[in-house]
Amino acid sequence: FFFFSSRRRHTRYISVTGVQTCALPISEALVIRLHGLPGRKPSKETNTLGKLLTDIGIAFFAFDFPGIRDSEGFYTYRNSFNLAKKIIDYFATEYVEIYPKIGLYAESFGGSIAVCLANASSIVSSLFLWSPVLNFDVLSKEINMNLIGKFMEDSGVIKLPHYDDFGKAFAIQMSVNPPEDSQEVFGKLPSKVLVSTSDVLFSPRLIKKELDPIYHQIVQIVENLDHNLARNDSALRVAQIARDFFLENLL
Repeated sequence: FFFFSSRRRHTRYISVTGVQTCALPISEALVIRLHGLPGRKPSKETNTLGKLLTDIGIAFFAFDFPGIRDSEGFYTYRNSFNLAKKIIDYFATEYVEIYPKIGLYAESFGGSIAVCLANASSIVSSLFLWSPVLNFDVLSKEINMNLIGKFMEDSGVIKLPHYDDFGKAFAIQMSVNPPEDSQEVFGKLPSKVLVSTSDVLFSPRLIKKELDPIYHQIVQIVENLDHNLARNDSALRVAQIARDFFLENLL
């Protein structure tokens, strides 16, 4: 874990059951981050979103899905979904008195997991999504998923099982908990979907096409942010918007 808080300015790192994680405890509210593919390292997120949240009294927990960077195993959507569920359930049972309020911050494919888990959870109380996948059927008609799989393989930080057809395998995995079936969560919890006109992968047009029109009011469109939050100050700008959202809706 990485530990970091507004009361205790230091970090500590270990690997827990093969999953690379970071955590920022000491608070009545907690934000759990579900990253995209591959997303930023948990340690980097500690220095942006993590610091901004702990400075206002919100704890932060980030981790890498299996098969990402130094985490053990292979990346699959099902493995990621199951691990995220276990982590949320763990905090909801073992730490409910310490963290009675939990928010989810999620990016890209992590967003589809967050939507499903938030809709099924009684403890998640707010939801912030950056450029998320909200409807896989719509997405797969707009984007060649086998090209996404090729990008993941070429990234050098994502370990995949062998697939004869990545797009088909991914679709089967997502069909068990499709995010389009859980969009009602946006009517139950404070939610924000942040997208950018500069996102060449998931454009605002695509996101709105994936999202039920009755929830279009939760979409915020900004300029000059890249999908992977790697360029210039993209990660910091998204973190600042997320901090303001959780300050208003989680504390």
